Amino acid sequence: MTKALIQTHSSEYRTEGNNIYMTRSLFGDVDNHNNLNPPFWLRSKPKDCDKPCFKDIYLFLEDETGYELAIKYLGSYDHWLYLLKHSVWFRDEIEVWKNELRTKLKARAMDSIISLVSNSEEPTNLRFAAAKWLHEKVSAEEAPAPAKRGRPSKIEIKGALKKAVDADKETLEDLERIKRFN
Repeated sequence: MTKALIQTHSSEYRTEGNNIYMTRSLFGDVDNHNNLNPPFWLRSKPKDCDKPCFKDIYLFLEDETGYELAIKYLGSYDHWLYLLKHSVWFRDEIEVWKNELRTKLKARAMDSIISLVSNSEEPTNLRFAAAKWLHEKVSAEEAPAPAKRGRPSKIEIKGALKKAVDADKETLEDLERIKRFN
């Protein structure tokens, strides 16, 4: 990623007339109103275009909150929040980006752990701890998730109640036996 990607746009983007934050008209690949000069691209930009692409910036900044992108490109975090609140299409897009960003960061972390494990210059106990963590992480991902249960059936509830009553009876019988010996 180049520094040209991180340029600052300090002005807020608002519609003419009613002065509300722009949404679809901000993005050339989303705009349905045929805005001739949208300031950004949302997902991908044509090769011959120099306008910034929000997805590329979001992944480059590695800021899941979107705060840095909002301040540098929209001029305010309020505009970012407005987009999230009023544009379902934008919110859905951000969720996809967040998942991609988490995967990217997870891959980087796994690479770091693997290199730590294989680096013979690191202390043995650190390498062992990293290897153990890595093994547990991989094993946990391979194991199937336990099935979620709903409410127990009436038969299961009656069975559990019967077991509890039987256990109480047994405890009372033991108590009576102990009293006879004292």
